[in-house]
Amino acid sequence: MKKLFSLILALCMACMLIPAMAEDSITGEWYASLAGVTMVMNLAEDGTAEMSMPGTENVAAGTWVLDGEKITVTIEDSPAEGTYADGKITLGDEDMTMVFTREMPQGIQIAEVNPAAAAEDFDGTWNIVYIGYNGTVVDAAAAGQQLPGLVVENSTMKFTGEGSLAQVFGTNALPLTYADGALSMSVALGETSYGLKLEMLQDGMLALTASMGETGAIMYFVKDAAEEEPAA
Repeated sequence: MKKLFSLILALCMACMLIPAMAEDSITGEWYASLAGVTMVMNLAEDGTAEMSMPGTENVAAGTWVLDGEKITVTIEDSPAEGTYADGKITLGDEDMTMVFTREMPQGIQIAEVNPAAAAEDFDGTWNIVYIGYNGTVVDAAAAGQQLPGLVVENSTMKFTGEGSLAQVFGTNALPLTYADGALSMSVALGETSYGLKLEMLQDGMLALTASMGETGAIMYFVKDAAEEEPAA
């Protein structure tokens, strides 16, 4: 009887340990945020790895190796070394570091459009903070290209800086038409048609939808801090 009791106790202890062991396993999905974009890393038990972004079909394949707390993840022949500790996987170097956890990050949250915005609500100097393309929104600083600023006044708009839109339209004031809470214009330059639409968001941010032929992007701006009204 004593031997049977010991066996049952051992089985109970094993059952209690199984969830804990599974929880501590490094395999499965891990999440990180890079320039506001959620990255998903899946580590399989057979040593293979995949990197992807939610909502896209692009999946990069590779392998992973764990040696103590040191982990090496190789995606498409590009190895990244790091550590696995405290329930996190940290990959990268001094130039760029990605921290993966089991929780999916929220990503960049964009407010709804304010359809009741008046034409004068758009007036001001605006600085770009985010850019969206194909449903993905990233930090403008990480876009890897020159992006414009905006000056809006009396239903006209002009670009500042050296971005591609400033190169196309120059720095002259562009006349806009106000309708349904938005300012917009369309123009054909050569064989390419351009459309520009400004919308105010519920949080005070400004969205510029720029369409160029069959392609387009959405840029998000905040009003220059020097123009913000002081708190009462």
